[in-house]
Amino acid sequence: MLCEHMAQAYPDINVNMEAIYVKDGNVYTSAGITAGMDLALALLEEDLGRKFALFIARLMVLFLKRPGNQTQFSTMLESQKSRLRTCKAGNRMD
Repeated sequence: MLCEHMAQAYPDINVNMEAIYVKDGNVYTSAGITAGMDLALALLEEDLGRKFALFIARLMVLFLKRPGNQTQFSTMLESQKSRLRTCKAGNRMD
């Protein structure tokens, strides 16, 4: 949704709608909070090496590396979507 809007608003740029983070020259961008953590670890690995990035990932209890071209699609979230009910004012969610 937001990627499509960005692509339409800025037709001169290439919007990668699937990547969790992107490095293009000296420009870095991520798809959100968790992807920002992935990007931060990638930057640490690039600047200070894999051993240090792995040390930090373990401290933060994160995977060291998810590939930057990994899709943003989450099967877990998608499967939960059908089970979610909307909450309307005055209605209980029992």
